[in-house]
Amino acid sequence: MTYAFRAFAPEATHAEHAGIRRCEFFAWIACVFFVADLGRIEVARPSEIIPTLVDSVTSRSVFYYLGIYAVIRLLLESSANRQTSRWDIGFGFAACLASMLPFKSVVWVLATAWAIYLYATSGSDRKAKAAAVVLLAIAANNLWGPVIFDVFEATLLRADAALTGTALVLSHTGLTWQGNIVGAPDGHRIIILSGCSSFHNISMGLLCWTALTKLARPTWIRADLPFALGVVAAVILLNVARLYLMALSPDDYFYWHSGFGSQFYAMVTTLAVLVISLWSVCRNPDVST
Repeated sequence: MTYAFRAFAPEATHAEHAGIRRCEFFAWIACVFFVADLGRIEVARPSEIIPTLVDSVTSRSVFYYLGIYAVIRLLLESSANRQTSRWDIGFGFAACLASMLPFKSVVWVLATAWAIYLYATSGSDRKAKAAAVVLLAIAANNLWGPVIFDVFEATLLRADAALTGTALVLSHTGLTWQGNIVGAPDGHRIIILSGCSSFHNISMGLLCWTALTKLARPTWIRADLPFALGVVAAVILLNVARLYLMALSPDDYFYWHSGFGSQFYAMVTTLAVLVISLWSVCRNPDVST
């Protein structure tokens, strides 16, 4: 399949594209995608542009920027000396122009297509393929994860409620759960809505794990899977613990939903994901030559 594709889209190794390394060109394309995403803001007055842009940049998770760093670094570290082909340049510039279209999800649709193209045409270039995988993880977190959540929202919310409700029933008398509502039948109850789902943090946690793993070791190994599952389990358990505490009383709800408890939960979740991801990297270093 690779040979057939190259026959259809031959590499341009002659003088017209000499001096443009393929991975450097693709790194610039990635930068365009990220700038287009961060700069996609809506304002009513010109005076709101700077504050809104600053908010767009500062509101992103640290794992988002870790993913950006991983994509660009992996591309620039690629040892392959392939030059850009006509197909690379045409696809890259077309994607850059299309990223300016006024549609919210267009950047990540294009980034997904770009990542698939990069992976399929990189041959034995391990770091270019690793960059493509990380970009797919960023696109999954920003676009495909929310799409999947919208499709299975009711089921996913009931799953969170079931875990939280089971913990409450086992540890407290008089507390129950039904559907996505947990708490006391005649007292304090909470409704688990989309913003409280574990699913959102799972995709973010897996983005962190993917970025750190690919920075340390461009190829997958079987021993990676347990650590990926560990990230998922840690995120779910911590989110269920937070929902459990929120369901105990009105004071607990406000503390863990909008008080310091919500910040503490975010810090602990971030730390847990980082520790598991770094543990994976240390336990399974890159031993390839």
